Amino acid sequence: DRECIMKSVLAVEPDFIPNSVPIKSPCDLSLVDGLYGIEKRMADESFSASTMSDILTVEDLNERFDRQLRMERKDTVIVKSIDDVDDTCEKTLHRRHIWSSLKTTWHNQLCQAIDDKRRDLIGLKTYEHNNDYPFLCLLDTAEYAEIMIQAIMKIALSNFGEPITLLAVDIGNRVFRKFLIKDKIMNSVDEKVSSIYRDYINYFFDGDLQRRYMHREYWLHLEKSFDWGPTLSAEEKEWPNMTLVRMGSLLLNIIVTEVRIDNALLKNSTLSNQQLIPALYHMYNYQSQKIIGVIKPHPLLVQLLKEVNEGEFIFDISLLPTVVPPVPWCGVTYGGNLLAQTKLMRYENNRQRLLLEMKLETSVLDP
Repeated sequence: DRECIMKSVLAVEPDFIPNSVPIKSPCDLSLVDGLYGIEKRMADESFSASTMSDILTVEDLNERFDRQLRMERKDTVIVKSIDDVDDTCEKTLHRRHIWSSLKTTWHNQLCQAIDDKRRDLIGLKTYEHNNDYPFLCLLDTAEYAEIMIQAIMKIALSNFGEPITLLAVDIGNRVFRKFLIKDKIMNSVDEKVSSIYRDYINYFFDGDLQRRYMHREYWLHLEKSFDWGPTLSAEEKEWPNMTLVRMGSLLLNIIVTEVRIDNALLKNSTLSNQQLIPALYHMYNYQSQKIIGVIKPHPLLVQLLKEVNEGEFIFDISLLPTVVPPVPWCGVTYGGNLLAQTKLMRYENNRQRLLLEMKLETSVLDP
């Protein structure tokens, strides 16, 4: 957007030169007194620069950066279990084959169901229902299906089921995080982060740079020198909780309707007596005199996953430590991971986050 605006302005005023953004003054809180400012660090005899040269090389850190960027583009990471898993048992291998075939079948069915849902929403004239259509176009159909498969696995691993509202929020959050990363990739944020971070790597091998700058100071110094492309510290807008619930409920309804399992799946049966039944079903529980909607897995699905015993867990990338030094915190919503959204502080909802930020002066958060 910035390049397009500059192109339009220069078309009208060819001699226009934008004003550079002034460098922020160092934080003057007593808590960090003595940390910021090259004069203070040079005068501090106890300050000693530490480099990574004895542990890693520049090439190693660049390779780790590429790996971290690939993982964040996917948004999820598969982590192997530390438990001993028997991969040679014939029964286990047979169950894994069944589970793999099921996931492939469900993936294709969910993709078809999402495409059908899009067509149905296009034909609706009611604004309230047609308002769901844009949210079904944020990601590729296969990406929606993958998120839904992960939700099925989460439900199946809980014998007592999952509350519908919590499930809907979780699915909505997964869609939002995936959309956020996809949007950053489309706007070349990953390319700019890559360019800055490869220069930032030199900081860990140069004692002189460590004396002149703190981590955050040097990152902002590099970011200022890369004046092209998108602004990395732009505030990320979050979806309201009702939007997350609506998005998640839409996909959850498709899952409950489309995902089915053979009632003789774990028996030696032929295709002639195959009978497909819902793999998930909707029921109600009473909690504190309230009726709570719950999605429960069919016992066959629960048993299958227990016997599959893949020994793998899927984690959101923001829940795991980075394999490279994290991006310095330069704001409330900017820092930590390269692309994935990381929360500087935990909060229950967006309103609570805004109230906390309003109580902080901007200068307090500046480096």
